[in-house]
Amino acid sequence: MIRQQELTIEYEGSTHLGMLNRQFHLYIVELADNQHLASTWKSLATQYQAVINYRAGAYPEYDEHQMLSDHQMILDALRTHDPNQVAAVNERINWRVAGQCRQGLITTQ
Repeated sequence: MIRQQELTIEYEGSTHLGMLNRQFHLYIVELADNQHLASTWKSLATQYQAVINYRAGAYPEYDEHQMLSDHQMILDALRTHDPNQVAAVNERINWRVAGQCRQGLITTQ
């Protein structure tokens, strides 16, 4: 999936990237085989996509390649089977994205 995202960035731009991003996260959720997690993800997916779209448009230094790096870090953390490692990686990414959204909001005002 990460390679497909990379090829999309290289050859198609961001047209299908949002869909591939959602597929990546949904795939991880489905692997967990946890109905509560799946239900929560489905209820938040639209909000998540809105935040990601906002950041892409509002944050001046946004680079689509960062998503590839983030997804690889998530995958690497999952492969450790260490929930603390997975949580730490997700927290780092989420704080950075939140900061980028805040910076984008300041920049666009």
